[in-house]
Amino acid sequence: MGNLPWRTRLVPVVLLMALCASLGRAWEVFGFAVEANTTYEGYDWSLLSTTAWNIDPNLIRTASLHGVCRAVLDGRSANHSVINDPSVQTAWISERVQEAAEAGAHGINFDLEDCLNASMSAAYTKLVQNTAAAFQGRFSKPQISVDIPWSPAGVDGRNYDWLGLSQAADILFVMAYDMQSQIWGSCVASANSPLAQARHGLEQYLQLGIAADKMVLGLPWYGYKYSCIRGHKGNEGEGGDNRGVCQLKPVAFRGAPCSDAAGQQICFKDVMRLLQVTGSHVQWDATQQAPFFDFPDSSAPGGWSQVWFDDERSIRQKVALASQLGLQGVGVWNLDCLDYTSSNHRNHTSVMWKALQDPEPGACNDTGVGCFAHASSVQLRSDLSGQRADRVRPQQAWTDQRQQPRAGMKSVIKQQLAAPPDKEAQKRTPGVPHRTDSFAKGVIPLRTKLAWGAPAFATSSLTFLIAVYLTDFYVSLGASLAFLSFFTALARSCDILVDPVMGWASDNTKTAWGRRRPFMFLGCFFYAALFTLLLSPPRARGHEDGTNPYAAFWFGIFYTAFYLADTVTNVPYEALGPELSDSYDERSRIYFVHKFFNMLGMLTAALLPFLVTYLVRNSSSSVVYLDCAAVYRGPSSSLTNFPGHPEPPFYSTSTGCEQSTACDAKLGVFCFMESYLTKYPTLSLLRHPERASTETYYFEATLSTMNRTCAQTATSFLTASTIATCADRGASVCSNNAVAKDTPGCIPFKRYTQSALNAEREGFSIVGLFFGTYFINAMLHCVWRVQERRHKATEAQSMLPFIPSTLRPAKNLAFRPLLMGWSLEALGNSALVTIYPFFIRYVVISDGTLAEQRHQSIDPQVCMGLGVMGLLLAGLLSCPGWLYLASRLGKYKTWLIQNFIGAATFLLFFLPREGDSVVVIMLMFLNGISLGGGFMAHSLMADVVDYDELLNGARSEGIFCVFSTLIPKFVSIPASSLPLALINLLGFIPPVDGINQPQSNQVRVFIRFIFALLPFLCSSISLCIKSTFPIRTKEMLDQIHEGIALHQRGKPAVDPLTGNELRLLKLSVEEEKDAYVYEHFGAQWLGRLAVTGNPTFIVMWTGGTLLFCVIAFITTTGLVCYFISQGFMGQQHYAIIPITLVILAGAALCGIVVNALRMKAGLKLKDVGFQEQTELIQRVQEAKVLGQRGAYPTTMANRGDKQLRQRRQEPAGAQEGPKESRA
Repeated sequence: MGNLPWRTRLVPVVLLMALCASLGRAWEVFGFAVEANTTYEGYDWSLLSTTAWNIDPNLIRTASLHGVCRAVLDGRSANHSVINDPSVQTAWISERVQEAAEAGAHGINFDLEDCLNASMSAAYTKLVQNTAAAFQGRFSKPQISVDIPWSPAGVDGRNYDWLGLSQAADILFVMAYDMQSQIWGSCVASANSPLAQARHGLEQYLQLGIAADKMVLGLPWYGYKYSCIRGHKGNEGEGGDNRGVCQLKPVAFRGAPCSDAAGQQICFKDVMRLLQVTGSHVQWDATQQAPFFDFPDSSAPGGWSQVWFDDERSIRQKVALASQLGLQGVGVWNLDCLDYTSSNHRNHTSVMWKALQDPEPGACNDTGVGCFAHASSVQLRSDLSGQRADRVRPQQAWTDQRQQPRAGMKSVIKQQLAAPPDKEAQKRTPGVPHRTDSFAKGVIPLRTKLAWGAPAFATSSLTFLIAVYLTDFYVSLGASLAFLSFFTALARSCDILVDPVMGWASDNTKTAWGRRRPFMFLGCFFYAALFTLLLSPPRARGHEDGTNPYAAFWFGIFYTAFYLADTVTNVPYEALGPELSDSYDERSRIYFVHKFFNMLGMLTAALLPFLVTYLVRNSSSSVVYLDCAAVYRGPSSSLTNFPGHPEPPFYSTSTGCEQSTACDAKLGVFCFMESYLTKYPTLSLLRHPERASTETYYFEATLSTMNRTCAQTATSFLTASTIATCADRGASVCSNNAVAKDTPGCIPFKRYTQSALNAEREGFSIVGLFFGTYFINAMLHCVWRVQERRHKATEAQSMLPFIPSTLRPAKNLAFRPLLMGWSLEALGNSALVTIYPFFIRYVVISDGTLAEQRHQSIDPQVCMGLGVMGLLLAGLLSCPGWLYLASRLGKYKTWLIQNFIGAATFLLFFLPREGDSVVVIMLMFLNGISLGGGFMAHSLMADVVDYDELLNGARSEGIFCVFSTLIPKFVSIPASSLPLALINLLGFIPPVDGINQPQSNQVRVFIRFIFALLPFLCSSISLCIKSTFPIRTKEMLDQIHEGIALHQRGKPAVDPLTGNELRLLKLSVEEEKDAYVYEHFGAQWLGRLAVTGNPTFIVMWTGGTLLFCVIAFITTTGLVCYFISQGFMGQQHYAIIPITLVILAGAALCGIVVNALRMKAGLKLKDVGFQEQTELIQRVQEAKVLGQRGAYPTTMANRGDKQLRQRRQEPAGAQEGPKESRA
């Protein structure tokens, strides 16, 4: 066989590679081999699964001998002509397939690094698709790979169709190196492949929808040698803050003033030789997770040089990252950068190969780097800024980074279009860490925004539907208004306790699926089911007086249960929002999408009940005609009741009809119901009436139509004989529709098969099922699509106790005005929403007479629906305008303008008089303009969470989101229940058989006051409070982010709101639990404890308050039970008492929980030995004075460092990482 041509000898090799391709490999190790005619035995063939570019027969033969599955061609010859010209492309693909077949290759690697426009980008994707199809037609399971930059955010101007490429190719090789190709800040040397930056690039690709198992993480087996022109050298042998700063000679690249072109690429084997020659010590940059060293260099302008590279430790960390994110594997550029010949460096070569092994999940290697934790947003913004306060690293503009090509191609890439410089770089404070990650500068993919915003379609919109429609609906069913108010207050009182617990649990939950998503996943099913049941009350018969306690109790049970499910599901969901981005402007866009879905959901909730009810009832309706005398006369034959109030028709007993009766109808509509046998009575039916089948119909006509028709009727025409039989079944001329419509005295009636109330009940059930189904699907998609950002600091800390966590927002200087403004707006809006149906039914369209005279006759339900639709439509249409205004004026100023417009339009509701329904609809539209800007407050709250992170060192979105909804919920208890109770107290007359009754003047005046004046006053006061909000500009938020980055490096930072210097407490393991106990008390109590040394006053005070709350709870609960048992809920003047008492009982229960936990902590003080911890108490007290809390995630970091040092048996001050040694 040795005499056969080499191509013939490769036949078994090709067969072997085809067999391997069919078997596949669990962990891909993809290597670029660039040097031909070398010894390939040094490669670790037990790991290597794919070699690229080099098709040297010796390489392929060696690979086959070791069972490596494939080699792939070099596809760099795919130039622009190949991409754009179909004929050239076809020929090129055929040549590559033939080349692969002859060489024994089993695929091709594309490495295009040019700027492409949209059409060329699509053509490039098409080229990959066509090539893949051609290789699949020739080979069994070939491998098509495409090299892509470390981030999809426009690196090198390469805005390709990343998702399309992932679908066309088998592998996307993510080149996670050359990340300093554009340096916008200080021109100093830095790492080639920072760990957190690599992670962020992968996260961006995942957010685009690219499957993790389609990607291979490319790693560098090379580094950069930089000649320093100035700067200071670090202390050799020490890491941490003693690293040297290597100032570079600026070499511009693509608009950036500095780049890694100032350095020289150097292979790992050459790095090892340089270490050996210079005798330098390797140091470790903990921020960028990369090694470097300094050495004297007479050729450098500054007399020394600095080398940054990747070693076994940094490679292992990125391999662990690839494994934990579920990537297909890793790859290297390039395989020939290791020394396979020298015995001196053979050990380094072996270690670098072993670093590519797929790590066991959760396993730690001997260096500790296998225990890789997902980088949090906090860590990203500090790590990726690449700086320290005393060591300035280059500023990375992530959205403008270019991908540094591999060796020998830099000159080609430099001919591409230059990217614009980062203007923001000129505004940065020299020497201060700055946030440069894509959370701060980049744009979150639209699909992620849509996935997170979509559930908002069915969150607060359902609360809106309940407030606007459901109270009125249950009152129509016969539920007592007093009982509805009672159950509303009861449900909201439960929220006072349940919401903070849920926020605390969400912030402190640690699962493999994150902090928020497990609750979102499980809760959405209960949320949907309970809402559907709330909108589907059973058809239970009420009492003879028209009341229906069964409907009231159904409302109470499912209203309370629904809001519990709402808390479990939507508190974590809302807390996920601030995590999506740290960018000042991007947050506005995120919450704009959220608000858009929310407004769309409200608009649907306003329209859908009316539309579905209409369709349900009119699906089997028809028009019939009835004599005027049938409804305007009694048993005699004269029109004794006309003009006047119509009555149900009167029939003789021989017609087979049951006596017709009045039925419930809307205001201004006359309705009667009649039932009759399908056959006229016979003797057998009279003997066996159970065999008779009956039909029931509901006849409705507007009073105005009846009056107009019968006014033209001659009384002589209306005789008793015309109405002797059932409606639409007798010998009357009106029974023939074709004749009746032209005959005077024939009233057109709409005939329905079910009553308006039953149709409304069925309509609400359908609406509940629609929203429930949508919510489940939207929330599940959100859970699947939106990944939580792991916060290393937050994950490291112990579970913060409930009371300190809950009281934490109260200390936040920026949160207080936001919360107070929200609460006042909630007070006014809750009162307005609650009273809106009453304002329409009893103030604007109280009897319809004036409206008819002004030709504005409109049904109250229709008026309500049009008004709400006008409100929401205006809000929906104004959302883009508010977003644009925020981009021009800033969020703070736009927020104040939005509040001012809302207050002004509330005042206008004093203008409508009785009958001015059109005016009300127009004013509702104007009021909706301010509603569209509501997303600004949520965007500002995300900034407040950042400020809290500056104060405390960890993020707690959950508890802040809880308070942003809890306090408004709390104030909405009296706002939604007391107005209804007061209306009842003033003498409100409920509907009789579904017919609205005229109200007294004092009731109408009170309704107008609650609807117009109270929201105006609340909104005006809210505007004054909001003007004190401190985070007013983007620059202030940048200062907050800079302070966070300083804290991450253990440095003090200045509070931009107060000017105070902030230092995060560093607690020992022993101090941690004690600090959590002190967290339960305020700064004043801690100061007194430190002075007196006696905790008795704390126990006495909390115990006394606890006793008071227990007595208050027992008293109020007992009084509630007494008043209900004595029937006070059914008495207008006393119904408000139990409603007020249940609110007080809820507040007392909350006080019991808070004071019980504080008292428990007070009793622990003696156990913690506080007498010996005066210094710790003072530190916690000082932190509380500054608005901080006393226990920080640095505690756990210290613990981890200590345990790691103990495991390595190193002294406490030793450098983190492997001990230094000369290479």
